[in-house]
Parts: sequence; C-alpha cells; structure tokens
Amino acid sequence: MAARRNILLGLLLGLPVLILVCTLLLEADQAMGMALSGLLEKLPQISFGKIILMFIIAVLFYSFIYNFAWGEEGGTLPTLSKEGMKATLPAQSLMAAVSMLLAAYLVFAIFQFTYLTGWTGLPAGLTYSEYAVSGFGQLLWVAAINLGVFSVGLCRTRPHKGLKPLLGLLLLATAVVLLSAFVRLGLYIGAYALTWRRLLSLWLMLYLAAIVILCALRLYGRGPLGKPGLLRLCALLLVGWYVALNLVNVEGLIAQSVFALADRRGGVLTQADANYLRYDLSIDAKSAIEASPYQAEVYYDVEPADLP
Repeated sequence: MAARRNILLGLLLGLPVLILVCTLLLEADQAMGMALSGLLEKLPQISFGKIILMFIIAVLFYSFIYNFAWGEEGGTLPTLSKEGMKATLPAQSLMAAVSMLLAAYLVFAIFQFTYLTGWTGLPAGLTYSEYAVSGFGQLLWVAAINLGVFSVGLCRTRPHKGLKPLLGLLLLATAVVLLSAFVRLGLYIGAYALTWRRLLSLWLMLYLAAIVILCALRLYGRGPLGKPGLLRLCALLLVGWYVALNLVNVEGLIAQSVFALADRRGGVLTQADANYLRYDLSIDAKSAIEASPYQAEVYYDVEPADLP
C-alpha cells in the first residue's frame, strides 16, 4: 500500500516536469512537433494551469481535513537534522517520475533516428537544414533539468536496488540530448559561422557534458550513492571553465570562423559579415583580421595607409 502511494506521489510530482520537458522537446524537434500536432489538436482543450491550481487546492484542503480530524493538538513542526535531509524522498516516487521522463526521451530518440537518418521524409514545409539547426537551446535546458532530477536522486532519495539503473539511464538520455544539441549547433555554426552567443552555447554544452561524466563516475564509483562533494566539484569545474574561456581569444576564433565561411563560399565575404567583424567585435579580433586575405574587405572604406 505504501509503495503504491509513493508511486502515485512520484507521478503527480513528475507530471509538471514531464510537461515542461515535453514542451522543450517539441520546440527543439520541429518534425516531432508537427507530427504530433495533429494528435494534440484532437484532444479536448485542457488548461494545465487550472489543473495544477486545482491540485494545489485539493492538497491544502486534504491536509486541513486530515489535521483537523487526526492531528495532535498543540503539536510543533518537526525539525530536520542534517542526516534527516539526506534521504527524505521515497525511491518509488523518484523512480516513477524518472520512468515518465525516460518514456518521453525514447519517443524523442525515435523521431531523431527516423528523420536524421532519412528513414522517412520530413513533414511538408520543413527542410532538413531547418530541422537540423533548430532547437539546441531547448535541448540544453532539458539536459539541465535532467541533471537537477539526477541530483535529487543522488542526494535526497532513499536507497533502492532499482534506483541506480534508472539514474544511469537518465544520464544516458542526457548524453543523447547533449549529443543531438552538439550536432545541431555544429551544423548551425557551419552554416552561419561563430558568434558570441553560439560560442557560449557551445561552452555551456561542453560544461554540461563534463558534469554528466562526473555524475556517472560518482554513480558507479566505489562510494555510497549519496556521497557528498559532487556539487562542490561541479562548482570548481565551472570556475575552471570560466577561467579557460577567458584565456582564449574568443573574438579571434569568431573572426577565423567567419573567414572560413567566406572561403567555403568561394572567397566571398558578405557586407554583413564585414560590418560584424569591424563594428561588433573588439580589438581582440584585429590579429585574425590582419592575418586573413579579407583585411581590405573588412576595412573597405579605409585607405591602406590608415589601416589599424
């Protein structure tokens, strides 16, 4: 009876997360969104906001009735010790929530395999270039949500023999999501060159991938499931990642990426790219511009003697 109640609790708690993840996945994969839009249109109009509000009101009303009938008069709120906070969530609840997420990722992986491998054609009105280069931002959010759920399972969930395999599958699904985002972003950069925003997205993606590796090492290491220190290690890695980013001439890389795109176009540097290099980037891009054969095109209205 308790296990069934815990599973129901996990389904209820995991439903808002599932809705958020599915929304992000549908935005990230346009083909999946277009394929499922017809099915969703056939469903009755449902306001999820009203459902969540009614659920909260029902929980509060149930708690009031329960405490009014069976609560102890004059009771005080329990205090949580440091040890008591380590494993407060029933394992069945988290496993039920993670199982729902894994089902959504399975559907997402099927659509990815079906369309990216050419198993079937894309929906009408959607090209492969549009499909490939869209959605990497949403996939980064999905990966971050997965890591948050994983941290709850690692540090705040009671031990269970089925918990570690499910958390491992969640990390695997996160790796697949990150790989898909990396491929999409790589195609996007190949088509339109680097910018600060795209490079920071790539930086964040690699950082999340490093966290996934750390989480896998902790999950399958010799230490106990809830061994502390992983959060501090991720924080230190973030600091190191930030320092490494500042040691690289980012705008020089951006300029080189724009020039590489011009080479692929047959030596054509567009006016928009030239203005971007000249007016939007700082002095850090100067060395890359001077070393390229496109210097005169970047400084198109400057006399050779006045070039910076």
